[in-house]
Amino acid sequence: MIIAIPMLLFMAAVGYFAIVGIKTTIERRKDSHGLTMIGELFKYAALLIAVVITCFGLAGLLTQLIDQTVSSYNDKIDAARWLAFVFVGIPIVAIIGRWIKRDFRKNSDASQEPAWQIYLLAATTFSFMVWFVPAANTLKWLAGGVYYPRSFAQIFIALTSWLIHLKLISNHKSSIVNIHRFIGWFSGAIGLAVSAI
Repeated sequence: MIIAIPMLLFMAAVGYFAIVGIKTTIERRKDSHGLTMIGELFKYAALLIAVVITCFGLAGLLTQLIDQTVSSYNDKIDAARWLAFVFVGIPIVAIIGRWIKRDFRKNSDASQEPAWQIYLLAATTFSFMVWFVPAANTLKWLAGGVYYPRSFAQIFIALTSWLIHLKLISNHKSSIVNIHRFIGWFSGAIGLAVSAI
């Protein structure tokens, strides 16, 4: 446990200097559009990874809160793991989110850049898929089956993440709205086909 705190601080410092290094390199070479696009992709990839890590951590912590069946040493280790995910993910999301907000203030067309659109598509699609994976266990529980608190927590966190990203799409008038309509229709058709079988 004592070694974990310096390791977390070291990882945070490495992440911070990596972000600062990428940002400085991009700002020095403004004339190079390809380098800017690569930098934007790295920025949004880091944001997506941080969001996923944070969501896993929050789902694990929520599971610990709602699952009161067992309390053991392993539960404390799991809680520490999920808490570490949250402590690493939230600052990264906050830093990159602030950076993105500043870019959007400087340039109103930044919200139409391909890297931002790719991020929104990846984040909403991933959240949507994660939302449906544990849905079977939760539906069985609602029908009188075994209670799976982990599934309930995953659904709640993934649904929240999905709704936040849908709000970002509507706020920035994203051009991927039609893609999401297709994904929704396709998922609905697959769901109807599976339920009919």
